[in-house]
Amino acid sequence: MKKSWVRTLCAFFCIALVITFMECWALAEERGELGNLTWKLDNKGTLIISGTGKMEDYSNEKRSLPDSVDDKIRKVVIEEGVTNIGAYAFYHCKSLISVTIPNSVTNIGDHAFDFCTSLPEITIPNGVTNIGADAFFYCRSLISVTIPNSVTNIGDRAFDICTSLTEITIPNGVTNIGKQAFSDCSSLPEITIPNGVTNIESYAFSDCSALKTITIPNSVNSIEGGAFVRCEKLTEIKISKDHPYFEIIDGALFTKADKQLILYLPTSKEKNYTIPAGTSGIKNFALSGHKMSSITIPDSLSSIEDRAFLGCEWDSFNISPNHP
Repeated sequence: MKKSWVRTLCAFFCIALVITFMECWALAEERGELGNLTWKLDNKGTLIISGTGKMEDYSNEKRSLPDSVDDKIRKVVIEEGVTNIGAYAFYHCKSLISVTIPNSVTNIGDHAFDFCTSLPEITIPNGVTNIGADAFFYCRSLISVTIPNSVTNIGDRAFDICTSLTEITIPNGVTNIGKQAFSDCSSLPEITIPNGVTNIESYAFSDCSALKTITIPNSVNSIEGGAFVRCEKLTEIKISKDHPYFEIIDGALFTKADKQLILYLPTSKEKNYTIPAGTSGIKNFALSGHKMSSITIPDSLSSIEDRAFLGCEWDSFNISPNHP
């Protein structure tokens, strides 16, 4: 009888202990809502987003998650059914090291992973068509990004200051590369722009200090000023001889139709640069930062845009007295 009582008492304490443990585990989890979606953060730092439909867009003032959980998130798992990663969704999650995005997602909103400074890699699934402005801004640990062919737009500053990024493939579906999209990707040595891109916006690859080679396809019809400014190691712009919009003359990039100077390569050895006769204009930052013995301006030149010679040093600036 005594042994039976002891066994009953032990069983009672075991059940109580299990209940207490489960209650503590439940208390260790944090939960909330993201519009019609729900989120759950466990005590290991895994955040699970569940539900069907779009995640709401948020802002720096109206945050998606409580400030108290930002630094606890190490892994994000977005479940199938979620169609949109909202603006500022995981902004400033500095401990985040892993993200799983399902095929149901079609859009990555502005600032979605902005300042996720520990994130080393991310695979964007086939189905995403838009990578928003500042989506991966200052993800300074990001080494590898897989972008699918479904993506058609890379927004302004999308990968700005991703200083560890060493390789990225821009898919064939992209038609526009936004302002500062890859600015200050200082570890990126080479990039090929796919046939299909029509516009490279201003500062798109500025301050890519390791960039040595860039390939521009025949589809590109617009390169805005400063697109490659301060790329000190850039030695070659690959462009076909039959390109309909641009040409290389003595190592410098020009528009074909109106012969405007877009970029004089910063590593050019020639210290006495004579801008070719027939040149009609000099675009923003075209000769920025050069140290030259002399520069000679042709009579054909009719326009010089702002900051065309920013930071330049030269011993003589030559212009014909008969320049109109």
